[in-house]
Amino acid sequence: VTVLGAGTLLTFLVGTVAAVYSAWAVTRPFNQLSLVKEQLTQEKLKRISQSKAVSCFVPYGSLDLLGCDSITSLEMGTSCLRPLTVLFVCLRSFEEVSSYLSPQESVVYLNAWLAGVVPEVTSHGGIIDKLLGDTVLVFFEKPHQAMEAALGMFKHVQLHNNTDDAEPMRLHIGMNTGDVVLGTIGTESRMETTTVGDAVNVASRMASLSHMYQTPFLCSHSTRTHLKKKSGVRFRALGPARVKGRPHPVNVCEVLDVQSEEQQTLKSASDDIFQEAATAFADEEFGEAQRLLKLVLRHNPDDGPALFMKQWVEKGPIKFVK
Repeated sequence: VTVLGAGTLLTFLVGTVAAVYSAWAVTRPFNQLSLVKEQLTQEKLKRISQSKAVSCFVPYGSLDLLGCDSITSLEMGTSCLRPLTVLFVCLRSFEEVSSYLSPQESVVYLNAWLAGVVPEVTSHGGIIDKLLGDTVLVFFEKPHQAMEAALGMFKHVQLHNNTDDAEPMRLHIGMNTGDVVLGTIGTESRMETTTVGDAVNVASRMASLSHMYQTPFLCSHSTRTHLKKKSGVRFRALGPARVKGRPHPVNVCEVLDVQSEEQQTLKSASDDIFQEAATAFADEEFGEAQRLLKLVLRHNPDDGPALFMKQWVEKGPIKFVK
């Protein structure tokens, strides 16, 4: 056994400490660099997480159309005029269903509906403007994308209704194409992006009319003309309708593709008579309109628009739609 003297032991300890320090000094920059990288990575992940969270509440597509690269660059009063196709998507069955569901069950019911609506909008390039409970306001730059999304929403509802024990859903959509003002409204402390203008109002009236006409999907003649014929969508013209807030009537079209094959066949077969009835109705020739509408309903008693017109013929001309 070798016994070290005090001096030798001290020399050994000093040398060991020096070696450890040298090794630490050499690796310290690398350790600091790794620490900085870790901190930057965490900050980046935090920003990404925050951005995703904000995107759930702020329609970033609207920022792009407004020419803003981030939400921080959005200013009060920023606006632009764009040709857009606007949809009001309404869950008409919610009022009835919510009367016997608990509040928690009502939320689950709404979210089950939105689980089909939202993906159809985003996957077809649309932007969700507002979630208004049982109504969703969305818009698209291209009419054919709007139509494809709407048809997809009806397929989702059909699949839901075919599910055992599922609460039934009844969907109505109003669609219109035209110039829309997209901008920010509110105050410096609370603002949001939104769409306003006559084209938006007409889309809302189409949704209201769809309920009154007892048909699930209405669009304006403007949307129909913007859609290319190769879209393959089947329409039936319903004639002009006077709507609240507009001095002139709006030409309304019924989208047949979302209806049963039986209804599509029956409505196509009686379309010539129906068009004569719609013309007489618009010209306030109510006696002739009533005669023709009875022929249509004899052929198809479940023709919602024909039933609506016949009721108005018997009670008086249509004044406005709320």
